[in-house]
Amino acid sequence: MAKNKQQKQKERERRVAKQKLAEAARRREVNKSAKKADSAVPRARKVLTAGVQEKHGQVTSQKPTVTHRRTGG
Repeated sequence: MAKNKQQKQKERERRVAKQKLAEAARRREVNKSAKKADSAVPRARKVLTAGVQEKHGQVTSQKPTVTHRRTGG
């Protein structure tokens, strides 16, 4: 029984390791393709657009988180 359990555990470890390797290889391929697509953008455009921040929906009706009270006098 114990030997069978050990074999099952080793097989599971092998499967998990194989899946991790496949996932890492897939991620590398995605990163490579992303870098190639990113290199199509001219450097000047990257520099000019890097400093510009996009406006995200700002909530103006939000109450301040800290309230100040007068404590006597």
